[in-house]
Amino acid sequence: MTARILILEPDGNASSALRELLEDEGYEVFEVGEPDAPLEELLVQFEPDLVLADAGHPRHTAPALLAAASAASDAATPVVLMSINPSWRGTDVRVLAKPIDIDALFATIALLLRGRRPAAP
Repeated sequence: MTARILILEPDGNASSALRELLEDEGYEVFEVGEPDAPLEELLVQFEPDLVLADAGHPRHTAPALLAAASAASDAATPVVLMSINPSWRGTDVRVLAKPIDIDALFATIALLLRGRRPAAP
């Protein structure tokens, strides 16, 4: 079964580029720019194995996203924040600095998905 990744990124160009990269690697990707639904509903609707989110998302704050992902299932859904804000770095939250280093992105996803659904061949 293919690993499912939910992208929460308000910048449509960045979101589309990430989706294409991830799909080329065999992931099933759901792209949500400015969702109207609460985070909990998005997690139930898409059942992602991992969430890749902009830490500065205007509607869904990083703390709210992390709390929703933790509450979503028995095994909390891993969240990777993408941020230009250095204050997130050095916390126990996975953070990728913007602009995103593609090798770091794939390494982080592989690490967090280990033991979950495998990527498509």
